[in-house]
Amino acid sequence: MQLERDLRARSDFRLGTLCVSPSRRLLSGPRGEGHLEPRVLSLFLCLADAAPGVVTRETLYGEVWGNAPVGEDSLNRAVAKLRRELGRAGCGEIETIPRTGYRLVVPGLAQESDGAWRVDRRRVLAGLAIGGALVAGATAVSLTGGSPNGREARRLLEAADRKLRDKFPGAGRDALAMARQAVALQPQSAHAEGIRALAHRELAETGSREEVEANLGAARLAADRALALDPDEANARTALATLRPEYGDWWRVERDLRAVLAVAPANVHALLSLTMLLQAVGRAQESRQLNDRVAALDPLTPLPQFRSGLKHWIFGEVDAAYVAIDNAWQSWPGHPAVQFARLYILTFTGRGGDAEAMLADPAVMRVVPAPVRANFAALARAERTGSRSDRETARDVMMDVSVRIFPMALTNLMGLSHLGFLDEAFALAEGAYLGRGRLRTALWRRPGDPQVADQYWRRTMNLFTPAVLPMRLDPRWARLTEAMGLERYWQASETRPDPFLMR
Repeated sequence: MQLERDLRARSDFRLGTLCVSPSRRLLSGPRGEGHLEPRVLSLFLCLADAAPGVVTRETLYGEVWGNAPVGEDSLNRAVAKLRRELGRAGCGEIETIPRTGYRLVVPGLAQESDGAWRVDRRRVLAGLAIGGALVAGATAVSLTGGSPNGREARRLLEAADRKLRDKFPGAGRDALAMARQAVALQPQSAHAEGIRALAHRELAETGSREEVEANLGAARLAADRALALDPDEANARTALATLRPEYGDWWRVERDLRAVLAVAPANVHALLSLTMLLQAVGRAQESRQLNDRVAALDPLTPLPQFRSGLKHWIFGEVDAAYVAIDNAWQSWPGHPAVQFARLYILTFTGRGGDAEAMLADPAVMRVVPAPVRANFAALARAERTGSRSDRETARDVMMDVSVRIFPMALTNLMGLSHLGFLDEAFALAEGAYLGRGRLRTALWRRPGDPQVADQYWRRTMNLFTPAVLPMRLDPRWARLTEAMGLERYWQASETRPDPFLMR
């Protein structure tokens, strides 16, 4: 227990190109992550603290086992496990020094002309400024170490990062206020500027129409400052990659996000963005894999958890979808995106009555505007009864609400397709995505609109859900995706939507 407490107390750091989070028992490198049990992590930290020097076997016995009477097999097994996890991370190896001990060898460490090893100080200092962002996107490692300003800046940035991950309404404003305070405390912190760039980017997407241009400019300025301090600052690079709508520009955004992850493979913000993008272009399997990775990195953030329920639904695993989304609902009953995801799953899997009951829940009524509740209620009733009258009523309600509230247009594409109103579904798609026809929808968020993560900037994830299968099987689908630019993306990326989505 004491060993685990000691590990939890250690701050995240970067050594060469290897990113380490002792509290999470996580190593991150260019290839992925390695997870260490406490004793093996203690061994790693002994080697890392001395890197690139040699640590004797006697020292390791004393530091890792407290000089307890253990045999050579214990050390040999621990070294073998550490080598395996470093291999999974794709960064670093353990060199055996015959009759002496071991040395940690990590890319990004340089060798002196006399054969002795030294740490590349420029890279390590840059890594210290952004260590938390590279390991898990959450912890800021201060340039001033344990100073009062450094501790307070770290606290503020951890809280701001959490706000941006969780995406509750108002997250961007709260995170921006915290990031500004952190920058004031540590003007030379690349990580603080990177978090500030992400906060401005969030407001550029979800703020009022009047705020968009100002936040775009401020996000770019903060990102440029961060990258001037550290060219690899992952949060700043993620902000720049996603600073304008990805719609029609999926290939450029994907390449930029993958470039971020090549340097910072565990940056949660880049992973979340790429997860969403891959679903938006019909690459559901890859999107699911990334979502599972984020859920493992950060099990207490709602986005990958509710998305897990949606992934199960998309893959036809209905019972698992219920379990996942109900778990998310119990953990975050007031989160708009969790509420919407649960309504989707219940409504489109034959549980319209449960969806109707959910709409009467006080937690939903506090968050979801009345017109949106009426929209879902009409759809759920039509799903439950199947009557022609209820289906036509739902159609009329959805068409009306979609024109007035942009996020609902993207939701109601699913509803209209699911109920078999394909002419209306394609007309709504042309209005929302192409800005033409009688159902053109407003692009700007208005007071009273539902604040749902990932619903702005004409996102296309919903087009690749089971509810939209009738549209995907219609001859008009090819013309729609061509006009939207999806066909150009598939050609440029040499990919296609997952085959199971098209049958």
